[in-house]
This record gives sequence, C-alpha cells and structure tokens, in this order.
Amino acid sequence: DEDESILYDTASHGMDRLAIAIGAKTILPIAMESIQAYFSNPDWKRRHAGLRTLTQIAEGCNKLMIKEQNLIAVVDVCLGLCQDTNPRVRYAAVHAIGQMCTDLRPHIQQIRGEKILQVLVHFMRDGSHKRVQAHACSAIVNYADDGEKDPVLKQYMDQIIEILIEILRGGRAAPLVVEKALTALASVADCAGEGFIKYYDHAMPVLEAILENVKAMPLGTGANVRTIQQLRAKSLECITLVGMNVGKEKFHEAAERIMVLVHQLQQSEMDQNDPTVSYMQQASARICKCMGKEFQPYLPSVMVPLMRSAKIDNYQKTISNHDLNEDDEDGKWETYGMVSETESLQVNSSLLEEKATACEMIIVYAEELKEGFYPYVEPVMELFQGLVNFPFNDEIREAAISVMPLLVNDAMLAFLAQQTQPQHGEAWVKSLFSGVLERLVKAVHMEHRNSAYVHMNPNEGPTILTSIIESIHKLVTDSSEVIENDPAMKGSHMSVIGNTLHSVMTNSMKRTEERKKKMQSEDFDEEEQETLDAELEQETELFDQVAECINACLKKFKTAFLPVLQETKMLEVVKQMMNGSQEDRRVAICIVDDIVDYASEEGAFLQCFPGFFEGFMPDLIAGCDDENDDVRQAAAYGLGVCAEKGGETWSQWVPHAMEKLIAQVSHPEARSNDREMATDNAISALGKMCEFRGNLFDAGQVFPHWLNYLPVKGDEEEARTVHESLVRMVENPNSGLLGPQNPHLPQIALVLAKVIGTDLVNDELNNRIRAILTQIPQEFQTTAWGKLTPEEQQHLQQQLQPQAQA
Repeated sequence: DEDESILYDTASHGMDRLAIAIGAKTILPIAMESIQAYFSNPDWKRRHAGLRTLTQIAEGCNKLMIKEQNLIAVVDVCLGLCQDTNPRVRYAAVHAIGQMCTDLRPHIQQIRGEKILQVLVHFMRDGSHKRVQAHACSAIVNYADDGEKDPVLKQYMDQIIEILIEILRGGRAAPLVVEKALTALASVADCAGEGFIKYYDHAMPVLEAILENVKAMPLGTGANVRTIQQLRAKSLECITLVGMNVGKEKFHEAAERIMVLVHQLQQSEMDQNDPTVSYMQQASARICKCMGKEFQPYLPSVMVPLMRSAKIDNYQKTISNHDLNEDDEDGKWETYGMVSETESLQVNSSLLEEKATACEMIIVYAEELKEGFYPYVEPVMELFQGLVNFPFNDEIREAAISVMPLLVNDAMLAFLAQQTQPQHGEAWVKSLFSGVLERLVKAVHMEHRNSAYVHMNPNEGPTILTSIIESIHKLVTDSSEVIENDPAMKGSHMSVIGNTLHSVMTNSMKRTEERKKKMQSEDFDEEEQETLDAELEQETELFDQVAECINACLKKFKTAFLPVLQETKMLEVVKQMMNGSQEDRRVAICIVDDIVDYASEEGAFLQCFPGFFEGFMPDLIAGCDDENDDVRQAAAYGLGVCAEKGGETWSQWVPHAMEKLIAQVSHPEARSNDREMATDNAISALGKMCEFRGNLFDAGQVFPHWLNYLPVKGDEEEARTVHESLVRMVENPNSGLLGPQNPHLPQIALVLAKVIGTDLVNDELNNRIRAILTQIPQEFQTTAWGKLTPEEQQHLQQQLQPQAQA
C-alpha cells in the first residue's frame, strides 16, 4: 500500500533525525528497552520494526554503541534474528548488520567479524529467497569498505569471491542478485588490490559475458528497461574496478574491448535517465588511470559527452512560492532559497549530479594524460574558471579548483615537449599560471568575505579553503618553472601567495578563538562539543595544507621566499601557534623545520630573522617532551635539520638537543607503534649530531650507542636519511667515529647488510653500501654475517653478486 509505504519511510527518517538531534545518551536506553520487547514478539512485523529502528538509530548513537558491551549485545541479537523463520525478518537482520558495519566500523568487524561473515556467506549461497541473498551481497560491500587490512576478510576472501563468481556465472540468478553481486565483487576486488590477480582469469570472462548478454537483450518497456540499464552500468563499474586493481599489464586487452563498447554506446541513442551514461564516464576514467598515456587515442571520444555534461546550465529555475508545495513529478527539483518575498530558487539535483560527475572525470584525464591533454586546456579552462565560485554544488566547485593547476602543468609540459601550436608559447603558459593564481587567491578572499559561499553548512568554509590552498600548493610544486626566469613575475607571485597564506592562517585562528568563547558559555553541552571537534579537525586540515604550501614555496624558491615571510610577519603567526593546540604546535614546528631546511644557504634565514633560534629553539626543545607523538616527531626532525644546517650560531643549543634526543631514543616505549615514527626521527637527528656537531661533545661515546638503534625501519623516508648519514661517516676517514682499530666495523657491517637491497635505501646509496661491504676485512665480515638469519645471509649474497650492481 502506497500510503503505508510513505508512513513507513517517514517514520524511519524521523527516527534517524531524532537520534542525531537528541543524542545517544538520551535515546539509546529508551529505544533499546522497546526494541528488546519487539525482538521477542511473536508478530514478525514487530520483530521487523525493532530491527529497522535499531538500523536507523545506529549512526546517531554510534559513539555509545561502539562500547564493547553494548556492541556485542546489539550484534548478537541481529545475528540471532538472521535465523528467524520469516524471510522479511531475516532480510531486516541482514540489512541491520550491513548498516552497522558502516556506522560502527571498525569496532564491529574487530569484535564480531568472523560471525558476521559466516552469516553473510551462508545467505549469499542460499538462493531460496532472492531479496535476502541480494542483501547479503550488499552487506558484504558495507563490511569490505575500507577493509584492506581486515584479517578476517582476508581469511574469507577466497570463499566470498568464489560464491560471487558462481552467482554471476551462467545467468541463473535473479537480476537483483546479479546487480548486488557485481557491486560486492567490485568492493572485494578493491580490498584485495593486486592480490585479485589470482582470481582475474576466472572473474573477467564471466563479467564480460554479463556485459555482452545485457547488450544483446531487447530493452522492452518499464521495469525491464531499468533492470537492463542497471545491469549494464554495474557490470561496467565492476569490470573497471577489477581492472584498476590488477593493473595495466593484466587488464590491457579487456580494457581495449570495453572502450570499443563504450564508444558504440556513445554513438547510440540512450535514454537521458539511463544510469549507464554516468557509469560509462566513470568507467572510462578508471581505464585511463589504469592505462595512463596509452589511453590517449580514446580521449576525443570521451571528452565530447563529458564537456556536454559539464556545460549543463538548465539546472535552476525560479518558482512562485505559491507553487512550492506542488508535487515534483521527477522528484529532482529542490528549493535552494528565496529570491524575493514571492519567489524561490530551485535547482535540479539530477542535472547537478551529472554536471559534477563530468567535472570530476575531466580532472582524471587532465591529471593522467599530462601534455596529451593539451588540446583541451583552453576550453576546459574557459569553462571551469566560471565554476570556481559555483554556489549550488560543492563537488563542482572543488573540481574547478582542483583542475586549474593541472591545466597549467599540462600546458607547460606540452610547451616543453614542443607539442603546442605557435600561438601557445612561453608567454601563454605564464599567462595561464598568473590567471589561475589570481582566480584561486580571489576565491580565498571570497571565502573570507561572503559567508553565502559556505552554503547550508557553516563547516564547509574550511573545507573549500583547504582545497584552494592545496591547488596553490600544486601550482607552485608542478609549474613554477615557468616564472623562474622572470624575477619580477616571480617576486610578485611569491608576495601574493605569502599574503594569502598569512590571511588564511590569521582568519583560521580567529575562528578558533570564537569557538573557545562558545565552549565557555554556560549552556555548552556534549553535542556542541562534537560539532566543534569536527570544525577544529577541518581547521587542522587547513593548517596542514598551509604548511605544505609554505614547504613547497621554500623548496622551490628557497632563500628568495624569506623576504615574503618577513614582509607578511608570518613568523609572528607561527609563534602564536606554538602556544595553541597540539596540532597548532605540530604545524608551527614543521614550518620552522622547513625554513632551516630549505633557506639556510649562507645563513640567509638568520639574516632575515636575527633572533630566529632564540625565538623558536625553546619550542623545539619542549616539543621533544610533548605528549603528542606527531609533535615529538616534528621537533626531533627539526633538531636534526638544525644540527646539519643551523650554522655556528646553533652550537649553543647542542647540549639541550642531545639531552632530549637521547631521552627519546632510550624511552622504555620508544619502539611502540605510537612512538616509533618520533623515535626514528630522533635517531636520525642523533646521527646528524654525531656527523655535523661531533666536535662539541664526546661523539666517540655516543656513536656506538647510536649504531645499536640501527637499522631504522618505521619511517622509511627518514630511514634512508639515517642510513645515508651512516654511509657518509664510514666513507669519511677523518670523522674519527670508527675509533682506533675499527672496533665498530662489525656492527656497521651488520646494519648495512640488513638494509642493502631494501626500501630503506635508494639505488644510489645501495651501490655505495655494496662498495663498503666488499671492502670490509674478512674477520669483520665473519663477525657481522654470523649475526644474520639464514634468509638475511642469502639476501646479502644475492646483493653482493656482480649482476646485482648492474
């Protein structure tokens, strides 16, 4: 009955909103008391209603429900009802489990993962009730989402994939089950990653057969049309997701066949409501990601429909307020806001979704094809520059912001490869760079000035700002070469970037202060705290991106960026951040680290900021004792950078730094998961102390202790730095660290033997290590090699073979 269905849906949505609005502490005890009574009721409708209620309140009550005792009780009840005699109740139980796998992850997987998968596998095999079978496949998607490291899922992977392929093979399963199995297989393939290769030869022929069968089916009318369209769309999605995970070498032949099919479909007349249209766009983009530049021949055929969708402009209309309550036949028009006392503005959500998907797919081609995207740089730039401040859809807006630096880079690479037309020379690329920077900076100031662009959710402001700063960062990192030989332009652009970053940081700090005032009000409660925590997390992401952008500018422009930091008084803001939250301190210390790391040539940063060390070294020293692991890591890294590049002025800080670093590496929990990254950075810094400041303390005493902490394995990037430092000290006969008669040589040999040919060293360093190891006297080799495991000895022998060097 339609009226009952509307009432059912209204009650379901109402329960969801109620749980979020009044909070878990209030609603969960009341709801659970009623739900328990419903679960034991002989009327199946009541058991079904209890499960539906539990499903609807799970998201709003997730923080309370994930407490182990609550979670076990709730999940076990649902698992029990999966054995209910009524298939509708079993369906609702499977639905509840699937929804909770999303709302209560990863806790539900950790506590009841095996029992959940046993139930889902059972229902996937059992074809007696198609809707329950289909929903079990859907619940697998919920369970597997973000489940790459789930040990239980890995254990059941073979079983699940075997069942899904069997469902899809032969065309015996109902279309609904096939559709859900396709989605489940795509999701599981995503978890398996490259490991899906072992299933590929069994799965791909089955998937392609489904696509061919659907293609050959007569469309018919009504529900049959929608079923065929949906199967075609889902099979395209599954095939290309599988292809992305197994890689180009394995997927290449199938990818070419799929692109031929996509081209044929594009040439046919397709229903405007056919989901295949958007699925084709996404499938083509995945194939491009997989094939890389080999996708180039297909680009013209995919860009025509994409640009058509991206240019959609009939997504809005003005409607009289008297007509607002009239039924929308398509259900696609939503009221955006009032434009006057008598009229309102409506937007078509379906058209905006199509436009957004097209914009996001264009990004893929611009990013993957580089100079091969050159023919589309100007038309895409012309279209997207008008979307940077698009008010109706944030996905479209973020796509426009993200594509801008990609287009500049594509143009620059095409110019450098001499693939551009005569009118598109160096001046054209420079103008693109300048134009994009100007638009992005204007967008930042628009965010600060006009809260209307924050849309319906005030938390979206920092999110959009983060995207803009990320694009400025990408512009500097990938394309700043175009202004390198133009001092005036470079200086002007650096100043604009510096002022923009300063503005973003100061405005963010103001918002944080306003939140602190809210927290001090008498009626501030736990629900408001959750909202503020979410907002602060967004501000942290914004600060992270600002720090990354400063890092990029210092890397690219080095000492030339210092006057910009001086002009904007950026270090005053950084100093304020040192007194802020843990995240503020971490970001501030990272900025200090980068200034020393990239702008230390001839003491340039000390000339710009004479009191630099006096101002910031106490913060780095204190950071080594911070309770936050990331702050300690940044502080330790900074001490290592200062040891190497801080100049003579920094020498007075060596005793303090040594004390803190030794405390870090010798901490009882130094190798715990939480502390490992900070410990590795402290070990690296200690090595730099021995190498660059060894004349200021008894390095001969510290060096053997430092050796005992090697090799470093947690932070791979820092590990390569540490091991290169060791190699430099060994190669330098004047370092004095090896000691008389080389007593430390066996330990050095042991460390180098463990890292050679691994990800803990790069290729160039690998060759230097090989040269050292082959020159070590036999007696030292015997001592060192005897401490290696048989596997390590075999690996070492392979690495020392002449062909290993080649």
